[in-house]
Amino acid sequence: VRYMAGTSTGKETLAAILAGIRHNLPGEGVPLPQALKPGLEAVTNYSFFTGRAIEGMSDQGLPVAARGPNASEFAKSLSSFGLDKIGLSPAKIDYLIQGYTAELGATSANIASGLINAATGKEPPDKNLEQQPFFKSFLTNPNTSKAASDYYDLSHNAQEAVNYVNRLKKEGRIAEAKEYMSDEEHKKLVAAAPAYRRVGEQMAKVRAEINRIKGDVNRTGQAKQEEINRLQGIYDRIARQGYKVAEAAGIER
Repeated sequence: VRYMAGTSTGKETLAAILAGIRHNLPGEGVPLPQALKPGLEAVTNYSFFTGRAIEGMSDQGLPVAARGPNASEFAKSLSSFGLDKIGLSPAKIDYLIQGYTAELGATSANIASGLINAATGKEPPDKNLEQQPFFKSFLTNPNTSKAASDYYDLSHNAQEAVNYVNRLKKEGRIAEAKEYMSDEEHKKLVAAAPAYRRVGEQMAKVRAEINRIKGDVNRTGQAKQEEINRLQGIYDRIARQGYKVAEAAGIER
């Protein structure tokens, strides 16, 4: 349906079909006991189920305890109390709780988070129904942006190409840099990098405003939720510019 509607490319549709087949294999096609899988995924920062990083690309470069702005307060507290020293960010802690204890652990973490907020006087934004325990297993969070995930993948690939060319030039390996740039796909990635950076800067401004709203003590939880939902819509629209950049540069998705 997404392919016919033009919201997914042929590659994405094929990848989704293959992922569906893999998820229906014993152990999701990964020859590891389930008891080891969440821990291994946390160590490698890679979810075998989603095929994406547990800590998003926007978290990279931040202190470990700050990775996972949407994580539970319980996970943030555990990370800041010392678990960040062994690489456990809030995002990874929540992932481990979900992976090993499923809904029971997630619900307990939410209860603990509520107690922490009450003790510290924080009033976090209300959660959409799709983010609530139980319901999130069946409903899609409207604030989850596929366009943003796709943007980070495309931007990351373009920046890697730029970094590699700059490194070759810095080391005086000009011939290798020219050979690398002779590849049409590499040339497209390098050419698209500045446009991706501009899109990323706009997205960063919206994220900063969302974080400001979350910490605004003069707003109620419901008012925060409504404003964040509005900003998330803007964030998604900006991220969709990444598709236009890819199309203009001739980069396949």
